[in-house]
Amino acid sequence: MVSILVGIFGWKRGGLWPERLLLAGIGLSFLFHAVIMLLISMSTNERLIRVVLWMFGDLSMADWSLIPYGLLLVISGLMISFSRSKALNALILGDEFAHSLGFSVNKERLLLFVSISLMTAASVSLGGTIGFIGLLVPHIMRFLIGADSRILIPASAIGGGVFLCVADLIGRSIMAPTEIPSGIITAIIGSPYFLYLLRRKDVLNI
Repeated sequence: MVSILVGIFGWKRGGLWPERLLLAGIGLSFLFHAVIMLLISMSTNERLIRVVLWMFGDLSMADWSLIPYGLLLVISGLMISFSRSKALNALILGDEFAHSLGFSVNKERLLLFVSISLMTAASVSLGGTIGFIGLLVPHIMRFLIGADSRILIPASAIGGGVFLCVADLIGRSIMAPTEIPSGIITAIIGSPYFLYLLRRKDVLNI
């Protein structure tokens, strides 16, 4: 939902503008953060625990009955992304290059944005706000297997799932019987590596 609204407010005649996307994302994040705080203030103790765990990114509170619906959105997003992998390869080399190959830059970006929104919405609604997986795993996989999106997209999906499972395993075992939310583990692992990437000149190519 948030991703779709960001795309709507970030859209301008001629395509998606990065500056408008950034500002729309910041504005909407503050708005929905306020809504979440309002819901927390009105919640009972049991619901409060669920909300807090969701904000931390914890898999123990996931509702298995909702998995098929989330899986449908994730598979739909992956299929759209994979079907546009050639266009994505061209876009990486620049808008002019992609246009010279016959791709509509704005159309391809919009399709990729829709696919990302579907996958993000399903993942966050089921597992909470678990950060750094989408930032780090594709970059690591690209370093290991190359930049061909036809291979990188499914590899990143598998790698992200493996990373999440490892983080969840660490969270369940490192201080057993106390469970640490997966989002905290991914942040502890991902933050130092992300700061390392910020020092590199090619950080904008992540």
